[in-house]
Amino acid sequence: MRFIRLIVLFACAVAGGAISVLGPAAEAAPVASSVSMEPDACGPRLVKEDGTAWECTFVDNFEGTELDTTKWMVAETAFSGITNGHTGCFVRKPWTVRVIDGRLRLTARRLRTSVPCESPLGDFRTDLAAAAVTTRGRFNQAYGRFEFRARMPVTRVGGSHSTLWLYPNKHTYGPWPLSGEIDVAEWFSALPDKVYPSVHYVDGLNDVNTGHDAGFANVSRFHTYALEWTPTEMRFYYDGQLTYSHAANPLLPLLGSQPFDQPFNVVMSQAWGGLWNAPTAETPTRNMMAVDWVRVWQ
Repeated sequence: MRFIRLIVLFACAVAGGAISVLGPAAEAAPVASSVSMEPDACGPRLVKEDGTAWECTFVDNFEGTELDTTKWMVAETAFSGITNGHTGCFVRKPWTVRVIDGRLRLTARRLRTSVPCESPLGDFRTDLAAAAVTTRGRFNQAYGRFEFRARMPVTRVGGSHSTLWLYPNKHTYGPWPLSGEIDVAEWFSALPDKVYPSVHYVDGLNDVNTGHDAGFANVSRFHTYALEWTPTEMRFYYDGQLTYSHAANPLLPLLGSQPFDQPFNVVMSQAWGGLWNAPTAETPTRNMMAVDWVRVWQ
């Protein structure tokens, strides 16, 4: 995510190492299509470019009334020390992370008064509560197809920030952005009709923040956001349409696909914006992202 680096999140061990290079977008490839065979846990089988079927490795349809803690961990500032910007607090409350009517609901709320936010880096007070969940310690994967069906908050003024993303399971190549980040879909309420896929890494000199804006008629309706990640390319699809691709740079073959050759966790967060997307007096006091399902194949 551009504003919060949430899972620097659970204080992964930092290790030195090589840096990454992904280069300009490669020629677009067709989106995966369903094939005629028995469905698996993820639903209808999808076919890869080579004609073989994707194999389901992770799925959550958010059935029942509680978050499945065998699949997800709630992100909390009290545990990680990570804040939403410098003022917001990630908390686990009945109203921040809920499973109801077959959907996960992540809610950021402005409280009536400032309250203590516990942190191993030092407690502070804030009136901004945020929500996030991660598969850290439960599931991680390098390469494959990652798919979310979600709807963003209804607000059309600045202050809200929603993201469906992937973060390295370990800081193999060093702290952010050396070990990379993949934003499958990032939404800023100050730009309500755009959703951004992007890739963060270092090219040897600079933090490379690639990205492309995709327009939507109404992001507060459910859309399907997908990533197909291979050793040489990442392809981002919104509602089945290729919206952005990013390929390994052939001019620097010695660096290969680092850091995107390591397992990443799945993360979803509903937070508050900052800088040009900071909350204003017009920002609703409650912003909720709903997730219908998450599916991963390999």
